Amino acid sequence: FVMKYYESGDLTKLIDEISADPLKQEEKFNQMIDCIAELHFEGVFHRDIKPQNFLIHDDGLVVSDFGLGMEPES
Repeated sequence: FVMKYYESGDLTKLIDEISADPLKQEEKFNQMIDCIAELHFEGVFHRDIKPQNFLIHDDGLVVSDFGLGMEPES
């Protein structure tokens, strides 16, 4: 398995930046929800939601680590 490299790292890299800014926290949380909603729309359930599994991409996030992901009928 090979995936794109995200140089900015994962969401934990932004802890210092967003810890004192409720608006940035809300923005990142909403981006996380959007990622998971898209997976659910496709019938995939991630089952390992944590900051380390959200990679920073431009101004948004990309969900990663589907090791525990599943399809409902599997």
